[in-house]
Amino acid sequence: MEKNVKVNTYLTLSKEGLKATRKGASEEAIAEIGEEGKDDLYYPDLSWDTDELYFEDGEIYINGNFSHQGKELGHLSPTIPLGNETIIEIIEYYMEKMEKVKAVLEATK
Repeated sequence: MEKNVKVNTYLTLSKEGLKATRKGASEEAIAEIGEEGKDDLYYPDLSWDTDELYFEDGEIYINGNFSHQGKELGHLSPTIPLGNETIIEIIEYYMEKMEKVKAVLEATK
């Protein structure tokens, strides 16, 4: 597990979407957190519909819009750098998967 990873994030918020969901999100915050959440907006079932997900130059890029109960709230685009530890874990995971595929293919010869 990598620690202290800096994720560059671009966030655009929709004033119209936030306005339309503000009351419900405020009630959700109070219900979930208590009175200390009275100034918060809480979206427990936020949906993030991604347009893109790709890997390039050691980083994962994700782009997409997020919404709550059908109301678009904005756009989120983080860039996640992968360190050597994470890349090694991914390679090991897929090597294990490939061994299983290889075994199945050999069994069907």
